[in-house]
Amino acid sequence: QQQQQQQQQQQFWEPPGEGDTALVSKAWTLMNHAQKRLASEIVGDLRAIAGRPWPLETDPRKLAAPPPADKFVDGDPLAPPVATAEAREGRRSLELLAQEGALGHPGAQYLLGLFTSTGQCGVLVADQAQRQHEAARWFRRAADQLYANACFSMGFACDEGRGVPKSAFRAFQWYSLAAERGHAGAQFNVGEMYDSGTGVQQSDTRALTWYCLAAKQGNPHAQFNLGIMFSLGQGCIKQSHAEAVAWFYRAALQGHAVAQFNLGVAFDEGKGVEQNLSESVAWYRVAARSGHPEAQSQLGEKYAHGAGVRQNPAKACKWLGAAAAQGHSQACYRLGECFLAGFGVESNPGRAAKCFFEAAGQGHADAMFKLGLMFDSGEGVKPSRETAFEWYRRAAAAGHVGAFFFVGVAYDKGEGVAPDVGRAVAWYFKAAEQGHAAAQYNLAVAYQTGRGVRQSDTKAYLWMHKSAHHGDRDAMFEMGRMYAEGRGVPQDFVKAKAWMHRAAEHGHAEAATRVLVRRSTSRLPQEQAPPPTRVLVRRSTS
Repeated sequence: QQQQQQQQQQQFWEPPGEGDTALVSKAWTLMNHAQKRLASEIVGDLRAIAGRPWPLETDPRKLAAPPPADKFVDGDPLAPPVATAEAREGRRSLELLAQEGALGHPGAQYLLGLFTSTGQCGVLVADQAQRQHEAARWFRRAADQLYANACFSMGFACDEGRGVPKSAFRAFQWYSLAAERGHAGAQFNVGEMYDSGTGVQQSDTRALTWYCLAAKQGNPHAQFNLGIMFSLGQGCIKQSHAEAVAWFYRAALQGHAVAQFNLGVAFDEGKGVEQNLSESVAWYRVAARSGHPEAQSQLGEKYAHGAGVRQNPAKACKWLGAAAAQGHSQACYRLGECFLAGFGVESNPGRAAKCFFEAAGQGHADAMFKLGLMFDSGEGVKPSRETAFEWYRRAAAAGHVGAFFFVGVAYDKGEGVAPDVGRAVAWYFKAAEQGHAAAQYNLAVAYQTGRGVRQSDTKAYLWMHKSAHHGDRDAMFEMGRMYAEGRGVPQDFVKAKAWMHRAAEHGHAEAATRVLVRRSTSRLPQEQAPPPTRVLVRRSTS
């Protein structure tokens, strides 16, 4: 056993060969040359686990000599027994496994634990807790002999509290034992625990080391997390979107849905690769077929706008619907817009309202605002000023700038709430600070008339000027009047005429006829929906 462990250890620590990635070579250099002290600390941690009082029932350092080689396949004490290799069904297989397990065969003990936990090969244990406890007992017997798969299973049992007390520290110990023996999944889990500081002191450098070792063996979750570390420039790694894409690509080829989605984002935005919308759509489609909701939503957007693919409203609704069925709030909102406008589906305001309700229930501010508009107009729902105001208020609480303005209008006109000019001006000011043109106009009118605030032509001019520069034609017309009358600004007929022309070009009827007398009133603008957003998944969840 000692000779086998030494051989496995030598194989585990051997330098990477040709064809390995530059990152693995860098990690190997880090461990063996550049930072020997760090490497010795990492190895020392693993050795310290073996030096502590053994937390198991049996100390593997005191085990008797292994059974004769002829009891095992090809003389390998870690190989599965013949009965299991031939996959015999039923009780006979279980009995043979039990016989081998009783003789101390670690592979048989591990498989007994595995079959017990899954109920395979006729293992009938009705109580779930009892079955997990029995499985953990077999895993521990195999793990006592440092059988890598069993050590990993014990780590998972301690991590989840299955058949043993839940303990992140014990899980880290078991995963470390398996990782030291080359178990790729354990190496990833040790890296993740160092990454998050779970059961061990947080260390980006040690997380990187274990991710590299797991990624070298082809673990897609480790490859994905390495991509994340490169994209963020985490720990000792210099930020490199190109390296991130390379690792995402390796993980994506093995079916990692989040990596596939991140590749779509990379090609979409041109980060680490040359921007290519067609390639972006291809990766979004692959991830979407794997069931990734964000990829489904983005694929729907691409079909809706014809970006990187021929515009197809029906397919847009199909993929948005698939994402919405998984509870994706943005997809629910966009699907509601499709039903409202009859884009790719038959127009159905009632179904649109249901989509908006579902998205709003997840805190989607645009959906809350849209519900306010629908209750205000009675489209698809029973009209109610009070309900409309409540949805505007919720959207405003979620930070929707348009909702700031509409709450101000409700207080200004007393629609769905008691009129309060002071609160109206306060909400106009919130929206105006965020660049809302109509709110800036109404705030300027308030300063012109002294309604809710102290009258000030100077402040009226400042806010009217901002509104006009944001494209508000009424504000352009009012700027012409202010220059013509010299209110809040020195009189200037040339600038007055220029602003009147701008207002006329934007469709202002009174400006077109040069009428300089106008009653300032508040009105509602058209909604401007924000563009959709995307995010990188920080951690692999498998």
